[in-house]
Amino acid sequence: SSTVSWKGMSKKVAELLMVALSAVMSPHMPEIPILKITIGFYSITEALSILENAARIGIPLPPSLVEALSKVEKGEAERR
Repeated sequence: SSTVSWKGMSKKVAELLMVALSAVMSPHMPEIPILKITIGFYSITEALSILENAARIGIPLPPSLVEALSKVEKGEAERR
């Protein structure tokens, strides 16, 4: 639906803004690798999302990975 699409696109824009803000802050805080941390966080988040979607559409994944993804999903559900 358009509401779900709008929410997803808004989330992506917010993520890009966070990366841009980290890039701006990075030269002012050279002792903290804030840009690398931010990019790493969002990269891991997106990779997990891709794996979750792959499992949903039936792409075979290793059992240990499926188990780990189910634990992540259960943790997210408990936080809601």
